[in-house]
Amino acid sequence: MRSSTLFFLILFIFTFSVYAEEGDIKFSSNSLKFFTDKNMVILDDNVVVSVNKLEIRGDSLIFYSDSNIAKAYENVNIKSKHQNVDCDSVYYNIKSKKGVIFGGISHVPQGLFRGEIVTQDSNRVLKIYNAKFTTCDRVPPHYYFYSSKIKMYEDNYALVKPLIVYVHDIPVFFAPFWFFPVREERHSGFLVPNIGASPNEGKFVKNISFFWAMNPFMDATFTVNIRELRGIEGIINYEYLLKPILKGNVNFSYINEFSGNTRWKIDMEHTQTLFGNGNLILNGDFYSDNNVVQDYNDTTLVILDKEIYSYLSFTKRLWKINTNFVMENRRNLATNEFNNKFPSVSISFPSYNLFPFQNTWYKGTYFSFGNNFENSYDTLSHKVRNNTNVSFSSNFKLLRYVNLSHNLGSNYLYARDTISSQNVLLRNSVGLYTNIYGFTKRPFFNVKTIRHTITPSFNLAYYNSYINGDTAYLGPVGIGLKNTFEAKLNNGSVVRLLNLNFSSSYSFTNKLFSDINMDAQTNLTKGVSFRVNTKLNPYSMSFSSYSLTINGAIDFPFFDNSMRVSAIYNIGNSLQTTGAYTNAIDFHVSGKITDGWSMDYSGRVDLNARNVVNQQISLIRDLHCWELSINYQTFATDYRIDANLHIKKLPNVQIGKGLFDIFGL
Repeated sequence: MRSSTLFFLILFIFTFSVYAEEGDIKFSSNSLKFFTDKNMVILDDNVVVSVNKLEIRGDSLIFYSDSNIAKAYENVNIKSKHQNVDCDSVYYNIKSKKGVIFGGISHVPQGLFRGEIVTQDSNRVLKIYNAKFTTCDRVPPHYYFYSSKIKMYEDNYALVKPLIVYVHDIPVFFAPFWFFPVREERHSGFLVPNIGASPNEGKFVKNISFFWAMNPFMDATFTVNIRELRGIEGIINYEYLLKPILKGNVNFSYINEFSGNTRWKIDMEHTQTLFGNGNLILNGDFYSDNNVVQDYNDTTLVILDKEIYSYLSFTKRLWKINTNFVMENRRNLATNEFNNKFPSVSISFPSYNLFPFQNTWYKGTYFSFGNNFENSYDTLSHKVRNNTNVSFSSNFKLLRYVNLSHNLGSNYLYARDTISSQNVLLRNSVGLYTNIYGFTKRPFFNVKTIRHTITPSFNLAYYNSYINGDTAYLGPVGIGLKNTFEAKLNNGSVVRLLNLNFSSSYSFTNKLFSDINMDAQTNLTKGVSFRVNTKLNPYSMSFSSYSLTINGAIDFPFFDNSMRVSAIYNIGNSLQTTGAYTNAIDFHVSGKITDGWSMDYSGRVDLNARNVVNQQISLIRDLHCWELSINYQTFATDYRIDANLHIKKLPNVQIGKGLFDIFGL
């Protein structure tokens, strides 16, 4: 009934009194008669009454000047900037601000509102008798809400006694009374609950909620969830927003299980701007036990997540220097292992161009400096680390075609675990790459030319370690070869045909090449893409791992409608890791089956285990002004089935029921 808050504001007796106080009343008609002995004015034929932005039209109007009563008859229309009302007749006392509307009909974006008699007293309280509302444009309507009496208090709330929902003139729902706010801004009120069932929870009623709009900057939602096989859960969600300074929310849940156990969970988020460009972020997760999140959450991703993460972060930029302070806690719910950082502090200076000159080969040389301090605790140890980095980097061209990047840096590391250690590491790295282009000479079909871009790359690093033994060594030599094939069509568009990349490295320490990584990706056909990734041992010429991903989406006709089918196929294996073999396909099908039915299906099938990991199917039935959806979803051994019936233009007005309840299970 929330959308009904606009329906009563369109009533003439309310808007007329408001506009009459702001300006003069203007009358016009094709016929006007004065009766001085009766202090009466009669307007006939195309009567128009204007008060500022309010306009009233009708076949006739009578105004009694001594009693300040105006009466409009026959085909009366009341129109303002946001309101449009048709009615049979209107009586209104301009002085006392009391009035009556007979046979009022209002056309609003949400639907159609009718009231046989509407009155307003001197306290600006509206009373509507025999009121009906519907969003259906059929005659007669498929459904409507009915109330014998509605009392509306201006800028506050409306009280409905009783509320009856009719479908094809058959009453299907009754409430002895109902109330709802009539303000257009955020307001307090009850939310629509959700009814259903699942094997682990049994029958449930969720989201029995009251929303409290405390002020324009904060609100709170009080919720009760009742689960047949578990217990009663109370939730308080508090949210606040003060742009652009701060925003956040705190969600507290307390569960009283039927077994006698009590459990709880607290989730909070806070973001705040401090000291100009400073940014404070607080995120906290606190639980009574390791399984409460999985037991009391309907989201699959949360069920799969076995880690909780809480942190406090403050970032500030001082004279172009970035500073960051972090405290964090990570806990694995499955193993109960934890890792804390208390604190982690990092400082980074902006890169500085040492030679800001034009047209010099060394103009792109930059200096950078940064430091990171970290004090960490985990399940087994306590560690302190301080890492200082200084680097000089430059990029320039050799012989016009070869790009060279050079980095000279020093790293000082102090670490304390069971013993203290420190080290200074000097690194000197060089990278080279260039692009080589090749083109086809002759056009064919719709292709003007094909360009093949070859990008060979080479990088090498030299390290020198001090303090803990003066050692020098060459790091692995990185070798890469990228291939890009592109086609330019006759219409000028460019299509990327294939990306084929190879990479490997050579170690001077063990005199061996690493596995050759190959990655290929193509979109040869519209809507279908292929990607292959492999690792090849160059000595045994055997694959140590491989993966294939096929992603496709196709639209095809289904009777007179269209269905869209998309699928992602993944197959992969790592011979170095036990149990790393994957062979699965993800489906998604959506579209209209008939003019009245549509469907949406998504699921994942493990082809190796030959079972369905998870799936969700929704059947939607278009009932003109209503919409029915039947939903079935599974995850592992858990499943849920429910149905939902709601009004299209009023999605908050809905009837939800699990099929377990329908069949009495």
